Amino acid sequence: MPHSLRRQFALALAGLALIFGAGGIFALYAVREVAVASRQLAEERLLRVRLAQDLVAETATIALDASQLINADTGIALHLSFERMELHLQKFDAIVTQISTTSGDLVVLDLHQAGQLLRNSANVATQLREDSLNTELRWRALMAQRFGRPEAPAGPERLPLLALLYQLRGATRPDELEGLRGRLPPLLAAPAGQQPGLATDVRELFAMRDKLIAQHRMITGLRDEISRQSQAMGAAAGTWSTASANAYREAVQQVVDASERRQRWIFALFIGSVLAAVAVARVFLGHHVIGRLQEVSQHLRSDHPQALTGNEPVKVPVQGEDEIGGMARAVERFLEDRRQLAQTRASLEIEQQRLAAIIDHTADGILVVRGERVLQLNPAGERMFGRAAPQRDGLAVGELLAELDPPLEVEQATPRSAIGLHHDARRFPVEVSVSRMSVQDAAGGAHDDLGGGALRVLVVRDATLRRAAEQQLTAARDAAIAAQRAQTTFLANMSHELRTPLNGILGYTQILRLDPTLDEPQAAGLKTIQSSGEHLLMLINDILDIAKIEAGRLDLLPAPVHPASFFGMIGDLIRIKAQQKNLAFSLEIHGELPEAMEVDERRLRQVLLNLLGNAVKFSDHGQVQLIVHLLGVDEDRAQLRFEVCDSGIGMDAAQLERLFQPFAQVHDAARRVAGSGLGLSISRQLVRMMGGDILVRSVPEEGSVFWFELTVQVPKTVAGTARVERSAIGYAGAPRSVLIVDDIAENREMLAWLLRLLGFQIDEADNGLTAIARAQAKKPDLILMDMMMPVMDGLQATRHIRADEGLKEVPIIAISASVTAEDRQKWVASGGNGFEAKPVRRESLLRQMGELLDLTWIYRDGEGDAQPPAAGEPLAPESIPGAEELQELHRLTLAGNMAAICDEAERLAQAEARYRPFADRVRRLANEYQVRALGALVKESMGPK
Repeated sequence: MPHSLRRQFALALAGLALIFGAGGIFALYAVREVAVASRQLAEERLLRVRLAQDLVAETATIALDASQLINADTGIALHLSFERMELHLQKFDAIVTQISTTSGDLVVLDLHQAGQLLRNSANVATQLREDSLNTELRWRALMAQRFGRPEAPAGPERLPLLALLYQLRGATRPDELEGLRGRLPPLLAAPAGQQPGLATDVRELFAMRDKLIAQHRMITGLRDEISRQSQAMGAAAGTWSTASANAYREAVQQVVDASERRQRWIFALFIGSVLAAVAVARVFLGHHVIGRLQEVSQHLRSDHPQALTGNEPVKVPVQGEDEIGGMARAVERFLEDRRQLAQTRASLEIEQQRLAAIIDHTADGILVVRGERVLQLNPAGERMFGRAAPQRDGLAVGELLAELDPPLEVEQATPRSAIGLHHDARRFPVEVSVSRMSVQDAAGGAHDDLGGGALRVLVVRDATLRRAAEQQLTAARDAAIAAQRAQTTFLANMSHELRTPLNGILGYTQILRLDPTLDEPQAAGLKTIQSSGEHLLMLINDILDIAKIEAGRLDLLPAPVHPASFFGMIGDLIRIKAQQKNLAFSLEIHGELPEAMEVDERRLRQVLLNLLGNAVKFSDHGQVQLIVHLLGVDEDRAQLRFEVCDSGIGMDAAQLERLFQPFAQVHDAARRVAGSGLGLSISRQLVRMMGGDILVRSVPEEGSVFWFELTVQVPKTVAGTARVERSAIGYAGAPRSVLIVDDIAENREMLAWLLRLLGFQIDEADNGLTAIARAQAKKPDLILMDMMMPVMDGLQATRHIRADEGLKEVPIIAISASVTAEDRQKWVASGGNGFEAKPVRRESLLRQMGELLDLTWIYRDGEGDAQPPAAGEPLAPESIPGAEELQELHRLTLAGNMAAICDEAERLAQAEARYRPFADRVRRLANEYQVRALGALVKESMGPK
């Protein structure tokens, strides 16, 4: 929009001219379109008339050519007729092609088809007619050659035969030909018919006449067909001509309709132009000019009370940048200045009242100071210092505050400490915040130093209560740290004291299990003792975890674990608890688990035992299941899913919400035995540290299912991870010497017995000082060192041994009941090579000794470190029981009851000695919890032999 009214008037007039000009242009365009359409219609009509005439002429010519073709009596006439017909057919096709480019009617397709059919029929008729003429010529030639010319005289003996042949020449129907053929045999038998080759020639003449009659009939049929096709071409041409006429009439009507529509559009455009002109004049003159002037005038005459009280600025609803818009903006600025002036006055009054209220009611003392004099003191300051408001001369700062650190002259953004001085001589700690004030003079300049010194505002806060609270918090923190240290020390000492007897129990249990003369109940009992001792050891470790959880120092220690042995130990422990409550327990492993997996064995076992223990605790009937699914395996990872299912009392939605809260026990008091409510909370925290999460679904009175998924590493080297039943009975090579250092004789005796069975030479020492002397005297191949001993502990002894040139290369393994991470770090720093926690695990100790001494172990089932033979070798057919005898074993396999499976296998072996190989393989698979392999073996054995 132009910025002046004169240009706006010119723009409005130009708009009106544009509207009328557009209407005229549209009218001219409409007239021209009608003329162009009429001319195109006339040209198309002329073209269609010419094509229709040519089409009719060519159709008649083609029909005439077809008649001449059929009636041609010589080959030359036949070919000339065919060439003329082909030429006219090509012209006919050209006309049809031209029609197809100007019209998309279906009649074009009929014309093409009729022309093609006529061409095909002409080709066939030409070939037949030519063949007929050739046959007739041959017939005449043979007649002339054999019987002479018809006008030549013949003997009386030949007249009957010649008469028959001339009748044959005039025969045109098959029945006539058959009648003549019936008269032929007597004539050929007469003396005149005995000439050599005459019978053959006569029969050939009959065959030629038979062929000519057949060709004549076919040519007659083609003549009729060509006649019908010519008529079809003519009908199609007539149809197209009629369709062209109809299309022309429709096109004419369309042109007429388009012309009438354009006339209506031109009239509507004219009316619209008139209305637009009226609207432009009304809008521009009535609203844009006169209306805006009236709006500005109204605002000038009105007082607008809301301009003085409202928060929004007054707006004159007049837009534009012309003279009227400039006038409206000037009125707005005038009204805005008046509104802001009124609001500023009101705001100043409100702020003054608010500031006075804040200063009077704040809990902190506020002092206004110039130089060293206090000019103003708020009521809180009066109460704080016991002083009245300062008089004309004011109070000195030193009368209220002492020991300012730093002084007021020193700039500091943070509060500074000081001592408040009460009027009754009482002193109290305070914090002082200092702010420098600036005052504007009449010229508008800012000054902060006016005559008597700088003007400052001091905010003084009494710090008595805060200082007392800080002292109490410090004391409480020190007490908590001391209590935590005492708790940690107590738990560590308890762990040490409990591990010492467990070392003897588990150590001698492992030694006794090596006895090959043990029967199965004895071996099972020793295995249960060992599993129970390891469970007790796990509880001791869990006690240490409490301190680590509270200190936030709980870490995972992944190590290679053999899955079958790991799950087997858990199954043995839980099966005992389940049998005590008459519950069935089953362990199912779905998928071929890897030979080893890297997990924190203790943490995962803690989680599974907690979930399974709860399942047994809250189930009164039915069964408890541990199901392990192998979801996927790649080169170095495996994804496992663990499910713990029970048929217990279940939980409702409210109980599920509180299930994982610390110290939460969701069932009634009758069920809250032997539990603190921390198990599930700690288990979920451990699973989340491993990269998963525990989920649950439960139905009241039906049971619960807990599950979680973990992704574990699959080590490339699995040696030493499987806890299989075979054990080392010695090692290859020369005897090795071992020095055992422990202040407890029972521990030394157990280790000495364990190692002497394997062929080691043993020497003993009861403290670190004696160990140094024995090591220097005996030069052992390896040292087993306790860390906590009287006289000299294991750390000091190890450092002295490492300082000895003759002993610094001797490997040293710590045998300690102190198992914290700090203890391990101290051991490594002192120069130790390995670490074995008490109670000693025979397999773990031998593995470390084998690595440090580079030993090759000899096992009971063979020599060397090779794995035991695979269990997939085929069994002899006679060692496999029948299908009926395997029904109970099949049922137990589906239930997953490994203990019952072992009992059933032993029953089969005792019933028939020949079943012993089959029973041994079943027991081996059951002991290693190879569920899939066991199921496949039983299913295959039940099949046809």
